[in-house]
Amino acid sequence: MDVLEHIFISDIPIVVDELFSLAKKLLVINVACYKAAALLPNGENAHITVRSPDWWKGVTDAIAITYPDVKILLICSQTFNSGVIYQPFKSKEWQASNKFSVDYEWMTFK
Repeated sequence: MDVLEHIFISDIPIVVDELFSLAKKLLVINVACYKAAALLPNGENAHITVRSPDWWKGVTDAIAITYPDVKILLICSQTFNSGVIYQPFKSKEWQASNKFSVDYEWMTFK
């Protein structure tokens, strides 16, 4: 559940697409948006893809369009015990809307 930050950035879209393809109704993604305490043997941080919550939201939004019936819950931890939880959605809901923009209602947790 908490592994995407350990995947090389160019592989993220492929892995997230695979996660969507395996989900039948709901996909829960929890991603760390901060550096890990651990280092890899080559000296790099174990969290090799550290990006902002908005970056991860963009990745999931772009891929969700292909899976209109899968609801996604994205949780982005900004520290070990705080972060952002985006409101769950299905891209089908966007496509059925008569609005051109989507207001993201999200909350932070501490």
